[in-house]
Formats: sequence, C-alpha cells, structure tokens
Amino acid sequence: MAELRFKTIDVAEARGLLERYVSDFENFGWPLYDQDPTPSTLVGVDLASPALLSYPIKSKYLNEMGRQTREGETLNDYNELLRAMSAFVETGSNEKFWEVPFSAVSALSTREVGDEVQGSPGLAQLVACFDAAQNCKGLGSVAVTKILHRKRPDLVPINDSRVRKFYGVKRNSYAPLFAVIHNDLQDEETFKMLQDLASPYTGLDGRKMSILRALDIVIWMKQA
Repeated sequence: MAELRFKTIDVAEARGLLERYVSDFENFGWPLYDQDPTPSTLVGVDLASPALLSYPIKSKYLNEMGRQTREGETLNDYNELLRAMSAFVETGSNEKFWEVPFSAVSALSTREVGDEVQGSPGLAQLVACFDAAQNCKGLGSVAVTKILHRKRPDLVPINDSRVRKFYGVKRNSYAPLFAVIHNDLQDEETFKMLQDLASPYTGLDGRKMSILRALDIVIWMKQA
C-alpha cells in the first residue's frame, strides 16, 4: 500500500505545493479559512467558512440551521445538526486525531448510525455531528468536517474528494478516509515530514498550522 502514503510525495514537491497555497499571490483558503476568533463558540462565519475551501454551502441550508422554532414546534433536522456541532465546539478538548486509539477509528467503518463510539470523547461528539447531518439534505460529513476543522484543527481531518482519491478511498464516506489518514500518521517519518512542513506557518490568530491542515493542503494541491 505504498501508494497510499503521504511520504510518497517528494519532500521538495510537498514544500513547493504548500508554499504556493499559502502565498499572498494565490487565491486559496489560507489564511482566512484558518482564522478562528471564537474557538469555543460556533458562529455564522464558521458555517459559511467552507466556501473558502471551494465548497460553498447553499444559504437555504445555512438559514434553515439558524431558523428559530415557534412555541410547541419541534426542532428541524438542521437545528439538530447545529446543536450537535455547537456541542462539539463548546466542549473543550485537546484530543489529537493521531492519538485517538486506532480501534476507535477503524470501528467507524462498521458502525451503525446512533451506535456509541468508544475510546475518544472528542471523536464521539464529532461522529454525532455526522449522524445528525445524514438527515439534512445538501449536507454531509464533507460539509461538517470543513466547518469544524478550523475549530479543532488537531482533531478533525477534512473529508475532501481529492484526499479520498489520493488515498484510494472510493466511497464518499468519512470512515474509511479517517482510517487511512490515522494509519498514515502513525508512521514516524510521515509525521515528522508533516511537522516540518507545517511549522513555518502561523495563522492570523497566532495559531500554528496543524499537521492535518498541512496534509490536506499538500494532497489537495497534488491532486489538482
């Protein structure tokens, strides 16, 4: 499975791809997408942020998430998704994706919606957001990861079609992608390579670029 490893990208090429993405003269998502002035609160800007990653969410879905319910009216599915994502963001967590037990990540591939996720409270809350999104037309795990990655950049890998293609994940699903990314990050050479690639870059709010963001950027540019 050598073709499914990040380190098969030449280091010099990876550095060049990353440098191009973050350049002031290119029209990519850095640094605006990665700026998060409200890390403990989900706000409207967060919901619209995937547009900076070439994945705009239609306003009718965003507005449905924010629509207030009248007295006696039950929450709609979009309200439920907003609640789940807000709960994820408001729960302080320093969990790092690569430190989550692989058993917890690999079990996602055979998990049924609503099943409990063992081994990682942060991952469990993230998966609850994916579950809620399944009932929301026009949304899914791709939208959820692109909304929530900037809130927890060390915990939430970005589900993107180019990254799935690179890793040979044929299904439009977060579970197999998370498994191959997690497995890749266990390789010390790969992890060090990503650390070195990300380390020179600091966002507008003073946060260092995460290794998950560096992985996403380099692969996304490589597959362009």
